[in-house]
Amino acid sequence: MTPPADGNEPLRSGEDPAPRGPDDSLAAMVNGASRTAEGIQVNGHPHVPDAPPPDFSRDGWLRDGRLFDRGSREPAGEMSEPAAGPQETPEPDDLDEPSGFDTMLTREQVLGERLAPSEPSHGLGRWLRVIAGVDESILDWVPEERARYTRLGAIIMNTGLLAGLSLITALSHVVQAPIVAVLFVGLFWAFMVMSFDGWLIASTHGVIGAMKIWYFLPRIVVSILLGAVIAEPLVLWAFAPAVNRNVQENRASTLAAFVTEWTRCNPPSGIQPAGAACTGYILNIPGGDSPAIAQQHLAGLEAQRTVITNRIAANNGQLDQKENLARDECNGRKGAGFSGVVGQGPNCDRDRAEADQFRQESRLDQDQNALSGLDAQIVTANNQLQTITDNYGNNVANAIAQAKASKQAELDGTIGLLEQSAALGRLSAHSGFVLAAQWMLRLLLIALDCLPALAKLIGGTTSYDRLVNARLQLRKRMHARNVESIEHRYAHQQRVVDEILNDEVRAGRARQRAAQRAEIENLVEEFRARRRAVSE
Repeated sequence: MTPPADGNEPLRSGEDPAPRGPDDSLAAMVNGASRTAEGIQVNGHPHVPDAPPPDFSRDGWLRDGRLFDRGSREPAGEMSEPAAGPQETPEPDDLDEPSGFDTMLTREQVLGERLAPSEPSHGLGRWLRVIAGVDESILDWVPEERARYTRLGAIIMNTGLLAGLSLITALSHVVQAPIVAVLFVGLFWAFMVMSFDGWLIASTHGVIGAMKIWYFLPRIVVSILLGAVIAEPLVLWAFAPAVNRNVQENRASTLAAFVTEWTRCNPPSGIQPAGAACTGYILNIPGGDSPAIAQQHLAGLEAQRTVITNRIAANNGQLDQKENLARDECNGRKGAGFSGVVGQGPNCDRDRAEADQFRQESRLDQDQNALSGLDAQIVTANNQLQTITDNYGNNVANAIAQAKASKQAELDGTIGLLEQSAALGRLSAHSGFVLAAQWMLRLLLIALDCLPALAKLIGGTTSYDRLVNARLQLRKRMHARNVESIEHRYAHQQRVVDEILNDEVRAGRARQRAAQRAEIENLVEEFRARRRAVSE
């Protein structure tokens, strides 16, 4: 026989000396103890009810008031207060097969005796294990697992702190807020991630067998998604110098492109290019009409001058013909259509009258005056066009300068996450080293966020997991038995109620039959009394 270990029943040869769970040991001791007429039996051996309780010892076991060391068959020494009753020195043969404890165990002593083989831990490691959702009452049975689960809790805490740092980095590029507010939000986010990772790990305690990998798979997927969100701000923060420099260069090139388009779409002449290429680049130029309007006005004046000039030329040609005809007739020219008479005659007067009438009807003099006025207007319009062109060019330059300043102020704002992400993409497109480095860092940060679940999965099935699983199975059995007991009690109560109801029904029927018999007897007596009265 092997002495009892940590208050459990003695181990027989061939048994596993490893400590069992608290519920298993408790169930074994309770199952081993049964109440008899003489008292309680422990492991099948009767005990006297008024005997003193046993003395459990961490360093040995007690039999007949003698303390034996662990793994030893020789007594370690006499106790100061040996058990009551006659003392007999046990022979070696008696020590080989002890019949059990020689003292009485009450049910309260069995249930109240401490079963955990290790003292509880109350240091910092306990708080770290709380993060991982560890039950210390179970872990006390396997204190060798404390270091493992303490590190696991530290991993979960570090993951939460990493998430908080990531959010603080992101908020510093997105909002303008006091540093205290940013730190508070970051710590709250760290607490949320820590709580979520702690739930992921706590929900896997006690999972053993082939289903473990399928149990962990969705948790690892969620950790990867969460890690991708957490990793991005930290990746941008790691490449911040090169990313910010690229952002500034891109802003400068963007501003230059805007200035080029504004200059092309708003020329000093005021004539805008055709097509949709200038959509969004047309500026509102203050300071009066544009040169295009003055140019249109000048073109209109020149067109009018051209029309009047052509009309004057045509009318002058016809007038010259008529005046030449009258001159030839008055000079006595001979030929077809001429009278040949020299001097002023009827034909001469008629031809001169026709010439004068044509001059009046063609308004040749008015056209000459209008042409002179148009020439003056054209000179004025040319001068105005030159002045407007000079002023409009200055206005366009000022409008472009104002638009450039406004765009510069817009671009000079806080560098946001989207700008940084785009800059990192441009750097990666031009450099394979940057592409590989940023993806390696991103994957590393994702792996760090997945580390709690991966550490739990890689660690395999621990003794703590087996104890948790055993307790869960025990709780299930206890619940099933409790439900069964409730069902039995309910069925018994229902039977009792049915019996009571049946008794009441039977009593009611008996009372009804007795009343009926009494009524019948009364009727019979009444009938007999009437017959006697009739017969008399």
